[in-house]
Amino acid sequence: MYGERNSKDIGKSKTTAITKTKQSKTDFEGSFNFKVQLDEEARNSIFNLHQKGYQLDEIVKAVFNLSRQDGRSYKKFRNVVEDFLNSFKEDDI
Repeated sequence: MYGERNSKDIGKSKTTAITKTKQSKTDFEGSFNFKVQLDEEARNSIFNLHQKGYQLDEIVKAVFNLSRQDGRSYKKFRNVVEDFLNSFKEDDI
């Protein structure tokens, strides 16, 4: 009786474990979607560094301490900084 019960439980727990693992991966992969909003200090730092002649990559490194090796998060922040700087260029036109 103990052996039969144990074999049924093993089959059920494997299915549950697999389902939980797949769900966790989906949630984790979905968690990479985030929106970056610049606070006043970050905007001032970006603007000042840009006026001093810093390149885009240098600004991201100085303000957010991110480099190209940081992958997706670096790219996300770089795009935000680029959009922020482009908004000033459009205002000048």
